[in-house]
Amino acid sequence: NNLAFFFSQSKMSLSFRKTDNLIIQSNSLIELLEKDLNFFSMTINEWYSKHFPELILILRNNYLFAIAVKFIGDKKKINAKKTKELGVLIMNQKEGKKIFEASKTSIGSKLSSYDLSVIENLASKILLMLDFKNQLIGFLNRKLKCIVPNLVTLLGENIATQLISRAGSLKNLVKFPSSTIQLLGAEKSLFQALKKKTKTPKFGLLFNSSLISKANSINKGKISRFLANKCSLAAKIDYFSLYSTTLYGKKT
Repeated sequence: NNLAFFFSQSKMSLSFRKTDNLIIQSNSLIELLEKDLNFFSMTINEWYSKHFPELILILRNNYLFAIAVKFIGDKKKINAKKTKELGVLIMNQKEGKKIFEASKTSIGSKLSSYDLSVIENLASKILLMLDFKNQLIGFLNRKLKCIVPNLVTLLGENIATQLISRAGSLKNLVKFPSSTIQLLGAEKSLFQALKKKTKTPKFGLLFNSSLISKANSINKGKISRFLANKCSLAAKIDYFSLYSTTLYGKKT
């Protein structure tokens, strides 16, 4: 009984380490976070620009803009000491000085302390979401290297994640023939081509691979077929092997 229990426990722990649901769910969560971050960033840009419109012209990066908004608050409170501290936070003393100079001649309207506190809270929310997104990306990359090391070595984290997510699972990806893998992500174009009886697409998600993007337009179709074959083999090796290895991906 004890032997059966430990055997089942080891199988369950192995199954958890090798599960691809974590990849698909993490990828979906990252995509949702990106949509929310884009919306929140647009909102804070619009709101704070009513108070300090010159800031968005100096700081284009959403992360740095949120840091600056949270730190500055009321533009009238910016002084020489705050300017140095802001320069350290945004990792650019010149831009810190530009912000200080712009605050002196800003044409923005005055906001109440309550309005500013809401905007600062939104900036804090954006920063927390960005940090969480980076943690998720790190978690996803570690899981990919554990579950599909050869596929990641062959394609990179981003394309490997998209292939598994598009297929629905690693098990489904393993079942697909290389011709299906080649056209994953181009289903709409394929159906339109079949309907209109025009040329079918030669690649889908694999187009983002450096092997295809760097190739001549004449050879892209051939390289896409070659790469799809290699991806099919890499996925099978990753799915059926008991130990994580990148030997096949490196040799390819």
